[in-house]
Amino acid sequence: MTTTVLLTNDDGIDAVGLRALSDALSREYDVTVVAPASNQSGV
Repeated sequence: MTTTVLLTNDDGIDAVGLRALSDALSREYDVTVVAPASNQSGV
């Protein structure tokens, strides 16, 4: 059984930290990322 991890943020899909976390977690888990197309911080 594979563990699924859901990552979300408000910094946009191209955020460096989101990509790094997704890449690291995807080595061990099935990762799904949900984020806006552009930065929405503080909206």
